[in-house]
Amino acid sequence: SMSRLAALARRLHSAPALRDTYKVIMPALSPTMTAGRLAVWKKKEGDKVTVGDVLFDIETDKATMAVESTEDGYLAKILVQNDTTNVSIGTLVGLLVEAPDEKPVMPAGAPAPAAPAAAAQLATSAAPKPAVAAAPQAAPAPAGSHSATSFPLSPAVRRLVDEHHIDPAHVSGTGPRGRVLKGDVLQFIAAGGVKKAAPTSASASTPAAAKSAPAKAAPATAAPKPASFSDNPVSNVRKVIAKRLSESKSIVPHAYATIQADLGKVLALRKSLAGQAKFSVNDAVISASAAALRAVPELNSTWVGDQCLTQPAVDISVAVATPNGLITPIVKGADQKSLTGLAAAVQVLADKARENKLQLSEFQGGTFTISNLGMFGVQSFEAVINPPQVAILAVGAGQPTIVPGADGKPVSVVRAAFTLSYDARAVESAAAGRWLEVFKHKIEHPDSMMV
Repeated sequence: SMSRLAALARRLHSAPALRDTYKVIMPALSPTMTAGRLAVWKKKEGDKVTVGDVLFDIETDKATMAVESTEDGYLAKILVQNDTTNVSIGTLVGLLVEAPDEKPVMPAGAPAPAAPAAAAQLATSAAPKPAVAAAPQAAPAPAGSHSATSFPLSPAVRRLVDEHHIDPAHVSGTGPRGRVLKGDVLQFIAAGGVKKAAPTSASASTPAAAKSAPAKAAPATAAPKPASFSDNPVSNVRKVIAKRLSESKSIVPHAYATIQADLGKVLALRKSLAGQAKFSVNDAVISASAAALRAVPELNSTWVGDQCLTQPAVDISVAVATPNGLITPIVKGADQKSLTGLAAAVQVLADKARENKLQLSEFQGGTFTISNLGMFGVQSFEAVINPPQVAILAVGAGQPTIVPGADGKPVSVVRAAFTLSYDARAVESAAAGRWLEVFKHKIEHPDSMMV
């Protein structure tokens, strides 16, 4: 009868063998992330969890981010405690179950729950394959389960695979029933799914050679120990900055070109609009750069593998110094914004960067970078390219200079040096020269900019 079938269905639904234990793992939230600090759990053992709830905060290689649940259930076990550093991506950190009274099934080889006192000593050995967030290597889907491509991709995942020209069928999904998550794609990129610009063996051999040389030249007696020093711990952000800068300088063939531009008309425009429109010289630099990128699209490109990809959108990264290190939030569609629109966007991004509140989409990507040290009185400098971008503009301070006027008499002008660093693989010197020519014209004639 129908009542007997309903009763049987209830028994089957409540059978422990049919309930799932969902693994919560340390996700990869950026292609450069290999480990992070589990800062604080937002849920405690026994709490009910729904899809989208924040489970815990982690300090990634660039910012502090919230990790959300992709499953409904109850947090049955916390395996990695608060304030644990160097947690490798893919490490099992907790377990979810479907019912509040259900005991979690500990996967074979899973680490024992870490005591708070021992949390900092967490081993970072490989963990079981996850089912809630991204892991370094996803296990094959069991027989009879759905394939990763059986489910529609989320907008974030679709955008990521399109941007990096990845076939989602090649990415192992670790979400519910094998669904591909954003973290899966990011880990696929980090694991080499997208070709690197140069073989790693070349960059790996350089530090080794550098290490061996000082060892042979070491003096017979130990160097005297400094009288006093400060042992400053290096944050994850600083480690990644050091790694990325080293890779950029060792792999990317940097070339440089510098031009002097008169800032007099920009300063005059700011003064004439005081009280009506508020913008900085740096906002004018962004506007002029965006116009030059439209005019010379070779510089609005990214170098991926052995290909140079010209990007359709002008998304300019602006270097911002924070207590945790340098970060480059992105002003998207910079060529479509007015000077006041650029000023407002930069201010919001800079505030969020200093408060560690940037979202991944706000600092990952970008097609061109601007770094300004003019406010420190630096006259000129050469900036390091931020791969996969192919160019970066270094902005120096405005300097009063005496030059001949139209009538031959000396006049005082304010000039600044702008140095373009560009990837010689992707950008010809003639293209770099044209870009600087357009930039100079725009910055010296700001009346063509939208206010």
